[in-house]
Amino acid sequence: AGQPSGLGWLPDGTLIAVSMTDHRLLRVSDGRTTELADLSEHCGGHLNDLVVDEAGRVYVGDFGFDLMGGGAARTASLKRVDPDGTVTVVAEGLQFPNGMVITPDGGTLLVDETLGNRVTAFDLAPDGSLTDRRVFAQLGPEVTGTTTEEVLGQLVVAPDGCTLDAEGHLWIADAVGGRAARLAPGGEVVEQVRAPEGLGVFA
Repeated sequence: AGQPSGLGWLPDGTLIAVSMTDHRLLRVSDGRTTELADLSEHCGGHLNDLVVDEAGRVYVGDFGFDLMGGGAARTASLKRVDPDGTVTVVAEGLQFPNGMVITPDGGTLLVDETLGNRVTAFDLAPDGSLTDRRVFAQLGPEVTGTTTEEVLGQLVVAPDGCTLDAEGHLWIADAVGGRAARLAPGGEVVEQVRAPEGLGVFA
């Protein structure tokens, strides 16, 4: 009922799902859902995508503002939910944090900033904290403005869902380009697969 979004798996095989409109993380097991955490006090808009690390910590972002209702564009935070349900804000000032991946060595978290024309990287420490924020891929100019129309009009590439490949390149769904694009570190598009005419690519 809360509109499912991001999905991930805990180390014990339990499925975790975002319930967007009521800002909750849910455990899904044996056909039943139970609440892992309520993130309402940390959300400026719908809860969105997530990734789970090897320790079972969930990193999840939100829209930052009322996108569907045409609210003023604002940045959002990235939240970490520990296995006991504790919620910690680990990064702020992100432009619509969306799809995320953790590198195979567990040391880097990549976050798509869908309304920021970029993918951002953080060092991921063993305790779950994030440091050394930097740009992994700059896909267009810095986005400014406060209205949804202003922001959307400046998007060159809108990275949405993503995944790493075996060579360390990042495949992103380009939400405004109707394609999946393969990015080298730094942001060069080295390959792309376009959707059939008129269709979008989001996850």
